[in-house]
Amino acid sequence: MAMSTLAHSSEETSVKTPSDAEVSAIVHTLTTLMEPLQQLIPGESEIIVHDLRKLPDSIVGVSGSLTNHAVGDAAPDSLVRAAAAGTLETNLNQTSHSRDGHDLHSATIVVEDSAGNPAGAMVISSDTRIWRSLAEVATAMLPDAQAEPTVTVNQDNYIQDVDELAEGIITHAINDVGVPVELMHKRHKLAVVADLKERGFFILRESVERAASALQVTRFTIYNYLKEIEQNEAE
Repeated sequence: MAMSTLAHSSEETSVKTPSDAEVSAIVHTLTTLMEPLQQLIPGESEIIVHDLRKLPDSIVGVSGSLTNHAVGDAAPDSLVRAAAAGTLETNLNQTSHSRDGHDLHSATIVVEDSAGNPAGAMVISSDTRIWRSLAEVATAMLPDAQAEPTVTVNQDNYIQDVDELAEGIITHAINDVGVPVELMHKRHKLAVVADLKERGFFILRESVERAASALQVTRFTIYNYLKEIEQNEAE
């Protein structure tokens, strides 16, 4: 009977010791990778390593300071609950919170031992505020898909020369008024000239002459319109 007990005890020891060693090796590997990985992540980031044998106080490595966690601190409730329920698994799309309360994008990578049991976990968090700001700037710089083009261009969407550019701008400005040139009153032509001025048309070569010809008035009339527009803007 004693021999049977001893044999059973030896068997438990032979199974347990390699398992502990394996988990320790997994956790050691995660902590070794922690700092190099954190340095590769652009922007502010943080990586925390958990030894799941030590739950709930499972943090054994920290690189970064987004959350002010330290070695020996407790795991988040979600990780503890998942471990208790046996549902702990890798999740690449999570939200956590920084030390000052704003949202972080996080991913939890769970590494299992050879028996399929969760052994260690690496939680990677990044501050996405800078990327959100850059996205807003990029969106603001892109043309509005709903807006009409400010210049009528040729079939290949390329402006061939200044003459074509000028013609496109004038055509668009006249069309916006919605009245044929022959039926336009002064207020209509003033509106066309104001539109052309806003579009920067009058920095083009021979722009006054082009506008006068299109509106069937003289160069001096265009100059008078421009002067009137400037006076109205000043008031």
